[in-house]
Amino acid sequence: MKAGPAGQDSLPMLLLLCLAAGHVDVTGYLQQKVFAANMTGNTVLAVMSLATRDWSGAIERGSTLLAFFAGAAASALLMRWRHGQSGRLSLWVEVALLATACVLDPARPAWLGLVIAAMGIQATVLVRHGQTSVSTVVVTNTIARLAPLMVAGLGGAAAQRRSEAGLLGLSWAAYAAGALAGALSAPLGNWALVPGAAMVLVATLMPRR
Repeated sequence: MKAGPAGQDSLPMLLLLCLAAGHVDVTGYLQQKVFAANMTGNTVLAVMSLATRDWSGAIERGSTLLAFFAGAAASALLMRWRHGQSGRLSLWVEVALLATACVLDPARPAWLGLVIAAMGIQATVLVRHGQTSVSTVVVTNTIARLAPLMVAGLGGAAAQRRSEAGLLGLSWAAYAAGALAGALSAPLGNWALVPGAAMVLVATLMPRR
């Protein structure tokens, strides 16, 4: 597996990271009513809180944005240090953050901060399969890319575009499957995050090509 600034050329890694993101996102929401990877919604809620002078809400939502940004910035620094050659080191840091969160009380702010920072890290590691690079965290962008490809397919799109549409569809489905797994893991309490962390670990351990 050849690593690069845009990620790794591996369909299994792509699907595992999508599964993990869905799982972690749902776990974060069930534990603290915050989507760990949905910074668009958190930005809107932070601004709404400011507009209504809900200072505690603004601080809470603002802290999620800072945690996500910190994770993304740390990952960018790691890849810059490695001269953009690999996102694998970033994924190892994500595994460490999620593993730490697994042993903390999920009701604590520190737990949520670690989970959100981990998603910020993963957001910077795009995974490539063939000629297509996919974010394993930002589902909105995946859907926005998938829709025109499906419409083009109605008119007999080229095989490359059909392949890209299939890959994006699989990514979306994997995220949804991970979210379902997260919901089913909720009764595990403190250990509910373990399956998501394990998925990232397996993806990180996949051999290079």
